[in-house]
Amino acid sequence: MNARPNEELDTLWLLRNYDMHSINRASCVLNTHFGSDLACVDLSLRLKMLSNRYNTFKEVVATSGVHWAVQDKVIMTTESTWKLLFERNPLAGAYYYRDEPEFSLLATMFGLGDVKVEDGNEVITLSDTTTVIVITDPTEHDEPTK
Repeated sequence: MNARPNEELDTLWLLRNYDMHSINRASCVLNTHFGSDLACVDLSLRLKMLSNRYNTFKEVVATSGVHWAVQDKVIMTTESTWKLLFERNPLAGAYYYRDEPEFSLLATMFGLGDVKVEDGNEVITLSDTTTVIVITDPTEHDEPTK
């Protein structure tokens, strides 16, 4: 007996988070080009897992006392903060030794709604101070060129 129908019923709620037409189309393209047998629920589960990775990493980095050393590719904080992070979200353990290597790609997929809010209230006034310079070419007609 195939367990896939039960799995699809148990995870049907995941499909509501994504456009079904897009998931179905992606499934068809992947199956055709790579000879795979991915169902819509497989892709939905994968998207959910990637979304969890993105959100977990953002949660870790947003925690007070945590520093993301981008150049060194590590998350730096105290052991007590790590313990707190592990208690809040066990998936945070994935970042104990290394940062999220695919953060930029995950942000492209899931972070488009994230907007950086700037605190600055400085107003910059732009004005048109363009000056017209007339250039004449003595070898040509006596008409000025702008």
